Amino acid sequence: MHISTRRPRLVAVTRGLIALGWFTCIMAWGLVVLVDVESVLFTGPILLVVGLLSVMAGLLAKYGRAAAVGACYAGVSLFFFLLVVIFDWGPGEAEQPFLWMGGAFNICIIPLFHSAWKIPPSPAPHECAHCGYFLYGLTEPRCPECGTPFPLEKLAMMKPPE
Repeated sequence: MHISTRRPRLVAVTRGLIALGWFTCIMAWGLVVLVDVESVLFTGPILLVVGLLSVMAGLLAKYGRAAAVGACYAGVSLFFFLLVVIFDWGPGEAEQPFLWMGGAFNICIIPLFHSAWKIPPSPAPHECAHCGYFLYGLTEPRCPECGTPFPLEKLAMMKPPE
């Protein structure tokens, strides 16, 4: 993989992961409603893994909103697990809290998910906005990787990356 295409691809993977997590949240709650509360034994670990992967991918892509969504996914699955352990809940005792808390979580995560989905991370000042190519040191205001032009002032104001 060429160095210039890593970040945009990682952003796309991260967006896919947060969408998969949201789908898992909805599916998990729906299974509790329609089937049985014990379905969280299957969906909880999936949500935890998807959440942790979203956090890692979001941090690598410098996509803070997506990392926050992933942290929420991982956190809610750990929170439900801890509730069962601390209160020694069986399926009958966990059903109502899981219904209410799961429904509330699915509603409360919508604004954060929407924000992460609609507002992708901004490219670093020295990266092409289209493909992520490293622009520092160029003499022309056009990305040599994808051909996307950028303002001439960007070249003059570009500082060496840290």
